[in-house]
Amino acid sequence: SSPPSSTALHGIRGFRSWFSSTFPTSYRSIDTLTDFEEFDHVLIDMNQILHVVLRRRHDEDKALLAMFKELDDTLRYAKPRRCVVFSFDGPPSAAKLATQRVRRQ
Repeated sequence: SSPPSSTALHGIRGFRSWFSSTFPTSYRSIDTLTDFEEFDHVLIDMNQILHVVLRRRHDEDKALLAMFKELDDTLRYAKPRRCVVFSFDGPPSAAKLATQRVRRQ
């Protein structure tokens, strides 16, 4: 199984750099197969996951399966001890992609 895609914090300009500089021990990207760790709190940027999944699949059932696989992989590499936060910001990724496709036509 491959490692989860990078799911860094997105959406609020400058938030990721502010967060990682203000709380340097609280932020960590998981990039390699050897990173299996436990964390008190795990934040998952669902917009990033949905964007990646929806770009690669055009079938709703396959997209849902891919999203759950991505979440399973992410939670295998970053095991939460206390809680998981699934963050969504702005319009859903599917709506953004549909809007961009219409604009390009």
